[in-house]
Amino acid sequence: MFLEAIGLSLVKALSSFLFSKMLVYSDINIQGAPTWFQKPESAYICISTYQEGDLGSVGIAKDKAKKQMSNKLNEIMEIVVYDNYRNLEDKSEKAFVKSFLNDEDLPIFVNKNIEFKNIEYVKKVNTTFVRGCISKDTVIEYEKERIELIRKKLTHKRADNAFEELDNSSAK
Repeated sequence: MFLEAIGLSLVKALSSFLFSKMLVYSDINIQGAPTWFQKPESAYICISTYQEGDLGSVGIAKDKAKKQMSNKLNEIMEIVVYDNYRNLEDKSEKAFVKSFLNDEDLPIFVNKNIEFKNIEYVKKVNTTFVRGCISKDTVIEYEKERIELIRKKLTHKRADNAFEELDNSSAK
């Protein structure tokens, strides 16, 4: 039950972070880049990137955006965990919270959910500009699902450990 409370708290902290701190941007203007480059959208987490080259650079720029999105989502979770849970002392609670920092499925999630809102090849500078976004609500739902899976795994592990202890103590 306590892990559920931590999980719920983690989702609330993530939501708060995404809908407050992520909105702080300065106006960015990069000469030669489209006007939408590096511009935030309030309901989305967006990554803008570029790749020099001919039209073949579009795929490379999209792949870069996917990798950068995975990195950004990892960074967000690291900040949320650090800001809210760095003083945990219980080992199982620490393990539960740290399990959010090692998401091996994150690249699949990004690949499935990234929307390329803008792709523009600028011939004058021989560069492709790309902006990929994922809805903040989609990220929060994903993390809620992860919390439930991790909580279930920890609960099963605790149960297995308890049965193992019982077996060991009855064997003595």
